[in-house]
Amino acid sequence: MFFDNATFVEVILHGLLKKFLNIIQNPKTPLDYKITKGFLRGIAAAEGCVTLNRFKSLTCISLSFDPYSEELSLYYKILNSVKIIPSQVHNNELTIHNISNFKIMNKIDLFKLHKTKKDKFSLGYKNHKFS
Repeated sequence: MFFDNATFVEVILHGLLKKFLNIIQNPKTPLDYKITKGFLRGIAAAEGCVTLNRFKSLTCISLSFDPYSEELSLYYKILNSVKIIPSQVHNNELTIHNISNFKIMNKIDLFKLHKTKKDKFSLGYKNHKFS
């Protein structure tokens, strides 16, 4: 049996979890923000990439997305709701730079759900000259 993950996500988010999608795109209550941050952690665990320079310092966090879906728009809305400002889009990756963004990511424990990425982020954050 063939199972298309991208289609499954679209069906779940835009069908079964439409109310949930509204909450994470426009959180209003403390619980909404908690849900939004948790959802963002899931995206980071699945689609996130931590890039370090030769000094093992953070240079970039990127989130991959399907360019044939509405994921990019969703990512922008979620990041904006937690005050993270993306830098640019390159191919199918949304890149994020700047220590102010890294501080927010550290505070919300962005890579909590993926040990390898969390360890790499923690190392890069600790070694960042502005941390």
